[in-house]
Amino acid sequence: MALIFRNASAQSSQKGSIDFDQNVANIYLVKGGLQASFGNDDHHVQELIIDAGNGALTTSSTEEDGTWTWKVVFTPNLSMKDDSGHKQSSSSSLDLLVMASST
Repeated sequence: MALIFRNASAQSSQKGSIDFDQNVANIYLVKGGLQASFGNDDHHVQELIIDAGNGALTTSSTEEDGTWTWKVVFTPNLSMKDDSGHKQSSSSSLDLLVMASST
């Protein structure tokens, strides 16, 4: 069993995916970076939630011309708001490290 590492980036609550060229198991997402802003306005952060999406992982495999691909799909959650209800800009994103073991 070998460990495999991949980088991925996704915007909050939008599905992201990454492909592997071998069957994978024991998949974990680790937050590698964060870019969050309110845009051009000045706000004081009241709440910041970062969830890499480990609870929503799905995997699938496809075969084309004798070559198999394993896809890991994830949906991270990034939520930031101030006490007036302003939320993060749509360009906010999470950088993730995807760790998996081959089977």
